[in-house]
Amino acid sequence: MKMTVLFLKTQLMFFTILLLFISIPFVVISLYMPKVPYLFYLFSIIILALKFIVFDEKRYSTRIKKPVIQSLTKEEGKVPSNDKVFKRIKFMVLGRDIALGINFLILLISAMIFQKL
Repeated sequence: MKMTVLFLKTQLMFFTILLLFISIPFVVISLYMPKVPYLFYLFSIIILALKFIVFDEKRYSTRIKKPVIQSLTKEEGKVPSNDKVFKRIKFMVLGRDIALGINFLILLISAMIFQKL
């Protein structure tokens, strides 16, 4: 339960943005322009590009290190160990990957419903 709450705290905004800019446009285009070819593949490539090009794990890990240390210090009231910082960073990266995966599954289910595969 604690990990779920932590995931929602840290990745809810990212998941919402993905939903608004990828899944919902796919559904709207599928509804109002059903003749667009290869629509599912286009949006799948966008998600994969986000995963491998935009949200590179190494850059993201270094960017969030300082906020993670501050967050852990605030939670525990003392300076966290390097192990805790490393685990929290890995959790954040995994959370971002899970949000991308869930968005891809929503896209896949929507494509099956609209028969776009």
